[in-house]
This record gives sequence, C-alpha cells and structure tokens, in this order.
Amino acid sequence: MDTKKYYLMGLPASGKTTFLVAFTYMLLEQTEKVCLHMKPQDVQEGLTEDFRKEIERWTNFESLNHTGVGQIHKMKYTLYDANDVKYILEVPDRSGETFNAIISDRYIDDNTMEDWIRADEILFFVNFERMNVGDKESLLTELPPSMQMLLAEEDGSTGLEDENSAPLMFPGQFALVELLQMLYFVRRSAVDIRFIISAWDRMEVIYKEKESIIPKEVFQDKLPLVYQFLDANKDYINVEYWGVSAQGSDLQNSVEIENMSYAVEAMERVKVVDPAGSVSYDLSKIFVE
Repeated sequence: MDTKKYYLMGLPASGKTTFLVAFTYMLLEQTEKVCLHMKPQDVQEGLTEDFRKEIERWTNFESLNHTGVGQIHKMKYTLYDANDVKYILEVPDRSGETFNAIISDRYIDDNTMEDWIRADEILFFVNFERMNVGDKESLLTELPPSMQMLLAEEDGSTGLEDENSAPLMFPGQFALVELLQMLYFVRRSAVDIRFIISAWDRMEVIYKEKESIIPKEVFQDKLPLVYQFLDANKDYINVEYWGVSAQGSDLQNSVEIENMSYAVEAMERVKVVDPAGSVSYDLSKIFVE
C-alpha cells in the first residue's frame, strides 16, 4: 500500500476545485484505461452530498460553487493501480483567498502549517487567464520598497518614467514567489511541486501557431519571474509542469459548450498534458507518474 498526502495550493480561481470534481467524476465513472481506479466496497471520505452536487454541475456545464473563505474540503481516496497496488490519497482543498490572506497577513495558521509539513507533494495550480496582470506602474507601487528598488535597478531606470517599457513581471508572480518562500521556510526541507497549468484549452488557442506546446515552456513564457526563482532554487524545490483542461470549455461560450456536449463521454472534455507533452484524459496520471 502506498499512502501519499497531497496539498493543493493556488490563488483564487486557479482551478483547484474544478480539478478535484473532474477527478472524482473520473473515478466514479471510469474503470478502464486510467492509472488509478476505485473499488465499490471502499468508502471514499469527503464524497458528501454537496460535493456530488458539484459533480452534477460539472457534467451539466454549470459554474461550480466557489470554495468559501476559511472553508476546507478534505478528500481521502482509496484507489488501486492495474497491478492492484493500493493507494491512499489525502487531498485537502482550501479557497484561494486563504493563500491571499497568508501573503497579506504574513500569518500561517497551525492547521495549514501542519498540512504543509505533512504533504508528500504539492499540487500548485495556476490559471494565466485569471491572474492579476498589471502595468508596470501599478506593479511597482504594490510591491515592497526593497523590491521596487530592485526592479528599477534591473530595468536600468530610476523608477516609473519609462512608459514604453514592458512590465517586468505580473503582480501574481510576486504572490506565487512569496508563497513558495513561505512553504520552504515552514518545511525546512526539499519539496516536490507539480505545477498544474489550468485551462490548458486556452493555452492551445493562444499558442496555436506553434506545432506543439510543452507545459514547462508555457510556464516559463507566462511566469518568467517564478520560473527563475524555481530554477535558482532547484536544489531544494523539485518541479514538474503539467497542463490540465478540467472544464473543457469556456462556460460563457455557447458554441464551445455545444461542441463539447457532443462528446460521448464527459471525460472526453478533459485533457491532461504531462511534462513531455503527451496528452490523455487520465487525471490520475498526475498522482502516479
């Protein structure tokens, strides 16, 4: 038996809950061609009536209810691979506002700290379409004075006068780096992180001119500051990059929803792209490969 504890991190609207809902639907409905599956006799902890309603909303192309501030939904899955090896996955889901509050308040509650220490692996979700992308002026005024000075020095300028300069980084990138630094400070040991790029279908549209796109390359292009931080600290932060389209379509786009509704199986909406660029619908690959 292999028991692993996972922890989901990500700013608001980064795709954590949608991933869990789609993953749970896959386990409930799929019995073949996936790395991990359920057995009917095993009780899955956290599979509440409210969570089942979220699964129903997902299958009907409806927006999911937002995870409330301070709310935590803990899932504990008992699963098996093709060789009948038993896996127990513990996966708590907390609201993205929780992580915003950690950054702004500079405070980590005891339960969160314990979860960070106990986690065997972190699944860190990012949604480039939902991140706060500001211009250079708003970015610099939001950062601490020391960071403002550093950015001005790196830019070769004395401040905000150069209006034609491209933003050096996104405000959201600063938040991610802060969280990563706090995570390491709490753990004081090496950490395995799988970055999950949500809404991968949107990335395919944005990079449609490219013959193929790899999650690592997209991450580096979209979040250069975070990527540089991870690269500079690779001795104690082990990173993989994955792409996931758990919703499968823009819920505000009626044409996309209509096209998706023709899928024979709901899981055909899902797309999982591993670090090498291989594509499948098997969300359990993220936990075992």
